[in-house]
Amino acid sequence: MSKREERRKLAVYIFAVTIVISTIFLTINMTDYLGLLESMEAMEFSLDDMSHSLEDNMVKMSLTFVISNPTTYTRLKLSSIQCQIYLIIDGVESYIGTTAYAPPQDAPLQPYEEKLFEVVLKVPKGINDELLNAPLASELDWRVRCVVNLVTPIRKYFHRINLYPTSRLVD
Repeated sequence: MSKREERRKLAVYIFAVTIVISTIFLTINMTDYLGLLESMEAMEFSLDDMSHSLEDNMVKMSLTFVISNPTTYTRLKLSSIQCQIYLIIDGVESYIGTTAYAPPQDAPLQPYEEKLFEVVLKVPKGINDELLNAPLASELDWRVRCVVNLVTPIRKYFHRINLYPTSRLVD
């Protein structure tokens, strides 16, 4: 066998190995992407509890979120939760504040496991006329606009959610 034929065989082997490796990576990425799409469609996110209290002319709002991945997809992680909070009085929404919660590191969302995350927002009572004039009743109505940022090894994803909770007064 001549050197030219040996080089040609070597090139064919290298090309075949490259095709096999590329196919493996493509299959892994496609499977991961399909798993991501399935988990995004099935992901459950809710507000488990919301309370408010008055501390030195500050209104403290505590929100407890529940998030779960009800699929077999194992590579989904929570990166952060961002909230915009609106007080609803007589059907009129009034912007109160924004908070962002990021775990110390991306929090894995294991299959079929619920995770609780608490977000606290403190705003001066006088930041908003409606909040300043509203009696801190035992219950207040809110709209909480959330952006849930998720991450996988191959992409970042966000999910927008509007929640309409009623908070309870905590003494």
